[in-house]
Amino acid sequence: ANKKSLRISVKGIVTDLFTDGKYKIDKDGAKRDIRPSDIGILVKSNKDALAIKLLLSSLRIPAITIDDTRLLATKEAQQIFYILEAVNKISRANINRALMTDIGGYSDAMLLTSDEESILAQFRTYQESWAKQGVYTMLKQFMADHKVYDRLFNTTKENPERTISNIQQLIEILHKIAKNKNYEASELIQWLKKGMEGDAREGDEYQQRLESDQDAVQIVTIHKSKGIEYN
Repeated sequence: ANKKSLRISVKGIVTDLFTDGKYKIDKDGAKRDIRPSDIGILVKSNKDALAIKLLLSSLRIPAITIDDTRLLATKEAQQIFYILEAVNKISRANINRALMTDIGGYSDAMLLTSDEESILAQFRTYQESWAKQGVYTMLKQFMADHKVYDRLFNTTKENPERTISNIQQLIEILHKIAKNKNYEASELIQWLKKGMEGDAREGDEYQQRLESDQDAVQIVTIHKSKGIEYN
């Protein structure tokens, strides 16, 4: 009942703020209409943040989430790990696990009807690309081959913007680590595994980025809200 009341309150307040001409922001001596990015909504948990975002989406109000989940603790990190493992150590079991992720996009039925030799050849190509051109090029090719970005936006999965933002950020970090530390494939995989298991990774780059730079309401967990101000 409390959550239902909260959603009703949010719906009423936010839509009221955007009523034409009803409210203005006085900024630097000039009055202007309220924009989505002027508004912050604080929530207790990541689950609450997603619920509010879905509500705002239903009202066609753009919103982004800022939660306290570390990047290497996300499901996208786990799925990237499966892909790296499959490319580094090619086996049917590893490949199936990688392809059955949201990133891989395969279902059980698709795997049963797939051309096994063709898939094995594709992963050998990824392995060669990683060795010669690096992890960034290889993962970008994987994303393109599996139409990851278009597919995620054309499914019913929740919060595709967050998923895509995390994937892009992970690819960039893996590229940076591999280059700076001159890591081979197995060493990079071990680095990612340790990070996923909670090995300390200092720095803002290991926090999730804003999923979009559009003019949007910011939904923030209380833990992440310290020092943030909104108009």
